[in-house]
Formats: sequence, structure tokens, C-alpha cells
Amino acid sequence: MKKILIVLVFLFLIMLSASRISAEEINSRAVTYMDLTITKGGTINLKSQTDNAFSNHIKVFLNMPQINGMQTRRLISVEGPDEHEVSVDEWGNDILMLKWNKPPVGKDLSYEIVYNVKLGKSELEGKRMKPPTSEYTRPNEDIMQIAYSLKRDTDIETLFEINRWVYENVKYDLEYTQSVETASWVCENRKGTCDEFSNLAIALLNALDYNAWYSAGWAYSGKGWEPHAWVKVYLEDKTVGMDPTWLEYPIDATHVEFTTIPDSNNTEYVQSEGSGYKIIWTKSDVRLEINEYNKENITKVTANVLDDDMKGGSYGVITAFVEAEGCHQGTLTATSCTREDGNPLLEFLNKEKHIGFCGSESFNFFFRSSSTGSMFTKYSCPVVISTSEGDRDIVGVAIEGTAGNPDLYVSSTDSIVVGSRIEVLVKNFDSGTIYTDFNGETQTKDVSGEDAEFFFESPDVPGKYQLIVFADSGALETREITVLSNRVLQISKIEVPSKADLGDNVTINVTIAADSTSNGYVELIFGSHKDKQEFSILGSSRREFTFPISLQEAGKKDISVKVFTDIYQDGWAGSLKVESREQAITDGAKDILSMILDFFIQLGEMIENLLGL
Repeated sequence: MKKILIVLVFLFLIMLSASRISAEEINSRAVTYMDLTITKGGTINLKSQTDNAFSNHIKVFLNMPQINGMQTRRLISVEGPDEHEVSVDEWGNDILMLKWNKPPVGKDLSYEIVYNVKLGKSELEGKRMKPPTSEYTRPNEDIMQIAYSLKRDTDIETLFEINRWVYENVKYDLEYTQSVETASWVCENRKGTCDEFSNLAIALLNALDYNAWYSAGWAYSGKGWEPHAWVKVYLEDKTVGMDPTWLEYPIDATHVEFTTIPDSNNTEYVQSEGSGYKIIWTKSDVRLEINEYNKENITKVTANVLDDDMKGGSYGVITAFVEAEGCHQGTLTATSCTREDGNPLLEFLNKEKHIGFCGSESFNFFFRSSSTGSMFTKYSCPVVISTSEGDRDIVGVAIEGTAGNPDLYVSSTDSIVVGSRIEVLVKNFDSGTIYTDFNGETQTKDVSGEDAEFFFESPDVPGKYQLIVFADSGALETREITVLSNRVLQISKIEVPSKADLGDNVTINVTIAADSTSNGYVELIFGSHKDKQEFSILGSSRREFTFPISLQEAGKKDISVKVFTDIYQDGWAGSLKVESREQAITDGAKDILSMILDFFIQLGEMIENLLGL
């Protein structure tokens, strides 16, 4: 009696076999061309289960390097089977079929296939129909809400946001190398490997009606070849590749595509016609050998420091201008020189930025210099600004003495709701330039003795975001702003004096407005002082709270107000300038001294100009 035996093996398990390379370590992101020899092999054994076991034929169906706008393929040799042919599966992928006629039972049937593959860096490719969604890439309600919040005005901006969001919100976890999880599971648990990263990215793209596919093969990580998966998106006029696991767009010329399918649930398989045996399929290591490759400066970075001669303990900013041909996504990193103890001389607020742009864009790195402790000690610190593709620029920062920077008085809301606007107020600042940075958006104002207001639109995704306020005098303040999807009550008014004298008794008035009946408390923190007042409030009503404070210490005093029900609802953060009479006199003397120094500096410059020095 004859029967058909079919053995299915997940692609993901296939790719667990190690791959080797005989070449030096390279930065794959800078590779624009690569010539490879790829060898793929294995052994089939029909292990007898009965005395009369037999087989009429056995067929092995293997994924093979594809031919597309980024890569070409030449089949060099096929050793082992009686026959072989290339066919096309239902998704348009080339499949290599190996066939043995009347194979003997109990004997190893070995095969080895050798390809030559040439890869380039391109976005142009043919069309492909939109794939059906499956359990692995079907968006649930949470995924759809996230996708809508990431949608931007253009396709490329939307792809950047989805690629970045998956990269930043899913943790790479090797525990999941032997399983494949659905996009819904990944969205809830936020961990996985490249399969999970890709499934979630595809689900987010599906929610926005993009034509997105799962692509798998091998990619060079910088140290060696790895089985890898990424995402291809078919737009109206082109096809693009994005890699949410490695935050890369477009994909580099080391991504060797073996298949493009709707999701990560892919198979290679064996078919056999016969009876009385069990199929044992053993796969050899896939070998990828680099014959030739080219590298180019995909990105170009130019860096400038606002003040290259600064005081120790003060803040500064380095602006990096990045250029690329077309659109690009990757990372930008700032690396400081180190002190004798091995610690960085400059402390960056964020030393790595995830960037996405088309053509060119500028990005700010804010930092604080270490205090040298002496006006006679001077450090010269080179800072390297580098792109993920390997281009870099070096700027020098000179640090001498210790700063006596003025305080920066900033007030802002502590939370906003998606779709609302955040207001930032800078007070008590004499003159100079103020830089504000919120969620990657930078605003700048020149100030001369007046308060400065800045307004930012809220991000579309709930979470915590950083606000940075920097003055060119060397002062800096940061705030953590919480973006909420909704809330039932909020702070509608805050009354805080901007200045007060030492020994005064002041009051801080807080008014809250409720959309529905709520119970909770308002908490105020002023230095080490903490005060909490409970409330019960009806819907569509307001309540005012008064917090008395006695000012016992001079200087800048930070104030924080938060409103809670059973969860955090709203908040505000600011500061109060407390002055003593002696401090006012000292500040006045400093102003006079500064005017005198400015006069002599200007006089010296006039003399130099007159003498032609």
C-alpha cells in the first residue's frame, strides 16, 4: 500500500543552523555592494520501520536566494539528487526542488547546492499583491490604536515612526529563538527576536492598509552572518525594505533574501511516495563566503559646538548636521573623551539618538562638563559624533575653571492628553538665547529681560517624554512629561509668585476641574516640605486648594504639584526665586562688575583695531 509522507520544518528552525564567513568584521550599514558564494546542504535518510519498506521517490523543497531589485542569483551547482528544478510558490518565491528516484531505504541521501549572489542597495522593485492577514500579523484593537497614533502625513514618515516604535518598545530576547509569537502577543509582552519584531511591524502596517510582507534570509550583523527577518513594504511606485530589529532604512546590501511571505510561519518540506519508513532530515551549516564588497559613506555628519571654551560644571550643546542621499533611518551617537579615572569628561543627556530624515536634518546633543576644580586647570576634550554607517566628525570642547551659572526658572505642565498642547514658561532670565527641545522638536528664542513662552503639540502615543530647556549661559533644566490617553480631572490654574524675599510667607493656589465625580488628593512638594490635601469633587465642577509656605532659605526652590485619584491624573512643575537682602546687593555688585568688564573688553578691542593687531 502506498502513502504520501510530508515533513514540514519551520524556516525559523532551519535558520538556527550556524553560518560562517571568511572575512574581516565590517560595518554592514555602509555596504552598498556584495558578491557572495552561498553553500547549502543536508542529508535525507529513510529509516526503515518495517521489513518491506520502500520508496518510489522523494522530493525536497528548499528556499533559495531570490532575484529582485536588490539581488541577483546564479545557481552554480547541485550535487546529490537525480533531478532538480526551480519552481514558483503561491507567493511568487523561487523554490528549488530536489528529487531522488527509487531512493534506497536506510541509506543517507546527501545534497549540496552552491549559489553566487550579488547584492546592491536599491529601493526599486516590482509589484506584489497585498498578502492576506493571518493570526501572526492580524492587528487587534491595541495594535490599531498604536498604528493610528504613528500615522504621519507621508508614507516615509509613517514607516519611520513604525520602525522606530517597534525598535524602541520591543526587547530583543534570545529565549524566543525557538518559537514564533503573534503580533498581538508581542504587542502585549514587548519581547522576542527578529520574527516577533517583524510580525508586529507588519501588523501595524496592516492596520494602516499598507502592503507589507515578511522577508527572511541571512544578514551580516557586523561580526558574522545571522539568520534574520525584516519587512518589505510595497508602495505605489516602489518597494522598500525596513528592519525594525536593527532600526535600519533602507536595508543594507548584506540582507540576503531567501523568501518573502505574509508572515513568519514559513516552511521548507519533504514529500515522499512510499511506505514503511520514517524520514530523518539533517541540515548542514549554511556557508556564506564574501568574495567582494564595496563600502560608501551613506551618511555624512558635520558637528559644531555652541561654545568651545566653557566653564567646568556648565551645560553646552553640540549640533550635528546629517546628510544622506534619499531617506535614511539609523542612529547618531556622541562619544566624550575620558578623564584619568576612565569616566567621561562630558555627561550627555542622551548620547544616542534614533534619527529618521530625508535629505538632511540637524540634531542637538546637550551635555554637562565635569568641574575641573581650579581656574588654573584647563582640559581640551575631543567629542566624536558618529552615524551608524560609520561616518564621524570630531569637535573640541575646552573646559577651564568652575562655572557660576545663573539658575534657569522653568515652569510647565507635568502631563498632557494626546491631542493637546504643552506650554513652557521660562522666567527671571536676564538675556541670551534659550533652546527648548521636546520629543525631537527644537525651538529657539532670543530673550532680553522678559519671560519666554514656548508651545509644543503633544505626541500621539501615550508615554513619558523628555523636555529640555537650555540657555547659552550654560544653564539647563529637564522635565519628564507624561502623555495620557485620557483623564477625568486636571489642573486648570496654578498661582505661584515668580520671586519672593527670604522670610516671607507665600501661598500657592491650585484649582482643579473634574469631568466626572472623583475622589483623590493634591500633593505639593517644595524642597523637603510635602503637603497633601484630599478631596471629593462632583463632575463638571472646580475646587481650589491653598498651600501656605514659609521661605526659610534663599536661592532657587523647585515646586511640584500632582493630582491623583486612584491613578495619576495631572501635574505641574516650576520654581521660585527666594532672595535675601544681602543676595540682592551681591547680585547688583555683580551686575556693575560685569558692566565694567564689558567696557574694558570693548575698549581693548577698539585699541586692537586701531593698532591693526
